[in-house]
Amino acid sequence: MGLYLGSEDAATDEQVVSALLKSVARGWNVIDTARNYRRGRAEAAVGEALVTLTSRGLRREQLFVSTKAGYLSGAPQAVLVMALCLARNKHL
Repeated sequence: MGLYLGSEDAATDEQVVSALLKSVARGWNVIDTARNYRRGRAEAAVGEALVTLTSRGLRREQLFVSTKAGYLSGAPQAVLVMALCLARNKHL
């Protein structure tokens, strides 16, 4: 399931979480996200869905979550990579 499109608002966040929960319940196990998708809100929604799914008994290793380092102009590359890794650990 790809999470690139959508508005950057709470209503879309809820729709994304709902779609993730329904998709996984129907057997989907691949989630595609990135820090740049919806200005970070996509990864936060994935994190929220993962909390719900694991509380329902799903093991995290049953899902493949693909995320990517994004491009932020003006940021030194090493600082950018470290910041993205830390942010992902928070959300995913």
